[in-house]
Amino acid sequence: MRKILVTLLTSYNLKCLQNSYNSIKNQYKSNLNYSILIVVNTLNDNYFLDVKNTFIDCEIIRTESNGSPGKGHNSVIKLFKETQEYDYLIPLDGDDILYPCALKRLEIYLQYNPDILMLPFSDLLKISYPERVQHIGISNKCYLSFNNYLDMRTQWYNDKVSPFEYNINNVNTPARLFLMSRKGLDLNLYYDENMKWYDDCITFLQVFEASIIHKNYNIFMLDDKDIYLYNMINNNSVSEQYKIDNERKKKEEEIHFRKSIFNKYLTIRDWNLKSIPFLTSDINLTFNIINKVTFVENIIKNLDLEDIQINKQYYNTFLDNAKIKKNKDSIELYTKHLD
Repeated sequence: MRKILVTLLTSYNLKCLQNSYNSIKNQYKSNLNYSILIVVNTLNDNYFLDVKNTFIDCEIIRTESNGSPGKGHNSVIKLFKETQEYDYLIPLDGDDILYPCALKRLEIYLQYNPDILMLPFSDLLKISYPERVQHIGISNKCYLSFNNYLDMRTQWYNDKVSPFEYNINNVNTPARLFLMSRKGLDLNLYYDENMKWYDDCITFLQVFEASIIHKNYNIFMLDDKDIYLYNMINNNSVSEQYKIDNERKKKEEEIHFRKSIFNKYLTIRDWNLKSIPFLTSDINLTFNIINKVTFVENIIKNLDLEDIQINKQYYNTFLDNAKIKKNKDSIELYTKHLD
């Protein structure tokens, strides 16, 4: 049976790490054989000790840190390369969450013998108001932006514009690495250790180019809305701290990014995202938006969040759209929150 190494990369915020860890431990029953490794990449010695004292039954490794998320992400790939007993790596950030059906769904995708699986979109937890995507307020603490009714492929093709033509801050990272096989290590993927926000943008460019050049690798995007919950409410994260001096630091990121792609990735400058195939799981686990909200409400209980005033200005629009599309769970959700 193929073995999977699930890594949780953490620098701070013990409560977020506990939520991430619990989300992996409390998965729907599957036939996957996986182990969890907590990778502490921090400059804070006390945080490392807190992790050791909290997760006494889990393997924990501390790696060299320079305060950059890229350094930590690269250390995870290095650990996978050195740990020969595992066939696959799932590299998770220690403040993000797997939905409980994630590994059960992954079981389907492994039938395609993937070397790289990428996630083009994930649901988001946010304190700030989500402007563009469907969302719901959670327990007067935050917002859940979700993709349940998103035409993911079309949205990805239209929204993810080329970083060769646009400023990186208008592009962000087109997709995140979710799974890598041992054969995928031969692609020598790496994260940019000089960037704070977009350290994984280079990683995506490498995967995109490899999908065109190296036809002997199985590289796929996942059209799946029920795997990953990205946490944007960790105020201690590098990216959140980096926003304090927003404009100056964005300019620094842009200058470095231009240098890092100069005369590189020439085969993907036409930016034909349709050249990367998608996989879709047809397994029905009935994990609808009602289930997601309940799941997130339980997650939020473990975090110290202040109450906020939930903005409901688009709820009626969401409800009207749900009625047109006959989405019963969405109708139920917004009807309840408008009462």
